[in-house]
Amino acid sequence: MNKFGFVVLQYNNHLDTIECVESLLKQTTSEFMIVVVDNCSTTNAFEIIEKKYREQRAVAVIRTNRNLGFSKGNNVGIAVAREKGAVDIAVINNDTVIHDRQFIEKYYQLERSDTYIISPRIISAIDGNDQNPFMVTNHFIKNKQMAIRLALIGLVKYFFILLGTKEFWEKRNVGRDYTLGLAVRELKSETDDYMFHGAAFILTEKFNQQFDKIPDLTFMYEEETLLYIVLRQLGLQYVYTPKLVIHHKEQASTTATYANKRKKLIFGYREDCKARMQVLKVSFYLNDQQYLSKLLKSKQTKTKEAETELWGLEND
Repeated sequence: MNKFGFVVLQYNNHLDTIECVESLLKQTTSEFMIVVVDNCSTTNAFEIIEKKYREQRAVAVIRTNRNLGFSKGNNVGIAVAREKGAVDIAVINNDTVIHDRQFIEKYYQLERSDTYIISPRIISAIDGNDQNPFMVTNHFIKNKQMAIRLALIGLVKYFFILLGTKEFWEKRNVGRDYTLGLAVRELKSETDDYMFHGAAFILTEKFNQQFDKIPDLTFMYEEETLLYIVLRQLGLQYVYTPKLVIHHKEQASTTATYANKRKKLIFGYREDCKARMQVLKVSFYLNDQQYLSKLLKSKQTKTKEAETELWGLEND
């Protein structure tokens, strides 16, 4: 069996990371590795994780030299996992847990020959609702006009938050079923217009043979939108499957970073606004295959962003 890799990005909240990693270590197969990327935590989260897994050969713990944000931080882990021999790489949030001990074995039972990314069923650990997949109607980007609308809405929301206004627009989302009941059946991008949740997705061998990274234009937010744009515009197939299941606690990193609700809101909506501006930028290149392909490639390895120390995953 090919070696399977997990990339787990953490920032400060080491308790969630430990719970996540411990669930991964229960996999029935031994042909896997775990790369924990500490995104330059301001607490002693890195030291705690490094010490706990120092003797665990299946786990590598690395630390970036600055907070790179979601996509760039994960790209560091993806590069390390690939260098250490991972063929298929699951990028999962540290506030996720995999209870299925045969998760990897079930993955290799899937048809993957023409697929670049596989997305699992993601169930909220808070309310038990499905978070995957998002069915695409008028919200996500298909043209420049939609990107402009998305950016303007983000700007207006950020402006209202700065004024101290309550999030009155969020009330409209209460009880909304984003999956439209389709979380229990397989979906393919070539026949279904959907996008997957960024809390967990798997870069297949086919993806890793052709590309180096996920788009990293944003610090956080809109990662799914950018992946949706690039994959669909380049005609790269991605698949959602309910056969693989992950549980998600939701927004643990942001909560751990900003205990103060006001600061958390300002930070979140500022980064959301900036991310939407990047989506707008990409919308000007929807028909430029060369530009879109470059968003999945890097001229140099991303491991330069990490400290030279690397624990675990010793070379055989």
